[in-house]
Amino acid sequence: MGKIISYAIVSFWLVMSTLFVKKEILPRLPYLAEPSYELMLRCQTRRGPTKMGIYFFNRRIGEACTEIGTLSHGFYRIAHYLEMNLPIPSILKSAFPEGKLLTVTGSTLITPDYQLKSFDVSVTAPGLRYQAAGQVKGEELEFVLAQDGVVTQRRRAKFNPRVTTTHTFTPFLAMPYLAVGKEWGIHIINPFTGLSETVKARVESKTTMVWQGKVQEVFEVILDYQGFQPKAWITPSGEILKEEILMPGLYLLREE
Repeated sequence: MGKIISYAIVSFWLVMSTLFVKKEILPRLPYLAEPSYELMLRCQTRRGPTKMGIYFFNRRIGEACTEIGTLSHGFYRIAHYLEMNLPIPSILKSAFPEGKLLTVTGSTLITPDYQLKSFDVSVTAPGLRYQAAGQVKGEELEFVLAQDGVVTQRRRAKFNPRVTTTHTFTPFLAMPYLAVGKEWGIHIINPFTGLSETVKARVESKTTMVWQGKVQEVFEVILDYQGFQPKAWITPSGEILKEEILMPGLYLLREE
């Protein structure tokens, strides 16, 4: 069961990470602008927390929330929180207590000149407790991973602090400047390994969907990672309304 939960956690994180990372796509040009925290934070106009409900085959099983704060000396803090009931087979339900079975908390610290300074994430579930943290020191990232309070990994590796990375499950920023046919790569860091990974994104089509009782025009974006292809539905202004997760029937829906 621990392997199933671990897979669900990493899968869920992967989609949220890719949707967190904003790649500026310039219309009619053959190249993509490099992602950066400066672009993300300067373009962020939403105030207050960004909330999304978590659904499993149309049944609400949890919620996710992300909020940006400004600290002293011009630092930014991006805080995340998620809690959900794991969608597990009915035969296993008797082995787990009622209530929120998976909880994730985390934060990212960004310097005044928009460079990553540090991140941390904590994941708890029945029989599972992970803590991961990364801190940028010069041109290196010091990474520590612990399970049940015991350090299982500790490493330092070269790292560009201007590279946009994230480590948690909650969507944060929009994906604007989309157009049908656009493709790009998203570079992320897996918070449970400290290793860099790449996810491909492609704008498949422009369509409509009903959101909060109204018909919305959206782009359908496909994310491609090791054979998995979850989708996201994003408005022309860049708001992410719905996101599939790497598990059949599991998705997030924006709530106002």
